[in-house]
Amino acid sequence: MEAMSMPKGATPEVGDLVVINWDGEAARTVTAIVSSQSEQPKPPDPGGQPVQTSFRQKFTAGDSGSFQNGRWWTNLVYASASNKSAYFYGTKVADTIPDNATIDEILVYLSPTRNSGNQPRIGTHGYTSNPGAAPTISNLLSLPNASGWVELPTSFGDLLKTGAQWGVGFDGAGFAIFRGTQTDGQAGALDISWHV
Repeated sequence: MEAMSMPKGATPEVGDLVVINWDGEAARTVTAIVSSQSEQPKPPDPGGQPVQTSFRQKFTAGDSGSFQNGRWWTNLVYASASNKSAYFYGTKVADTIPDNATIDEILVYLSPTRNSGNQPRIGTHGYTSNPGAAPTISNLLSLPNASGWVELPTSFGDLLKTGAQWGVGFDGAGFAIFRGTQTDGQAGALDISWHV
């Protein structure tokens, strides 16, 4: 196989775009170097672009309910000595927040229809959906203000982001009734801020 001819002074390199003449006497001749590797535009330097490191997102509950006397009996969320109750979020919190993120703030939206007696106790649970049996509510703490957007410990967010726990619920104390997902689309919603 014959080598290609080059115009005088032309020394194309691998990756250069060239024009080749395939016809007539000058067949198999590089007639021009259109662009060389050194002339190719360079991709933008990602170091110059700001990278988002802080995030905030709301996660609405897909279901809610209260368990008493061996059954889930209402979509409302009761905080009382005879009920265990929960808001369920599926896997969306753990699917969204990286395990290595730092939780800056976590709020839960509570819309009470009744709030009396001792302070309700909220905690975390390990269910993506209604378990059918009595839920176990862990990491319990009393809520002095159980209406509107209520701040929770960032440790709750740490448990939720990794899937070590999947939602929040109430167990014992007080006598508060909070709206459930069937009566308020924001019932039990979590507002979580984090950074990576």
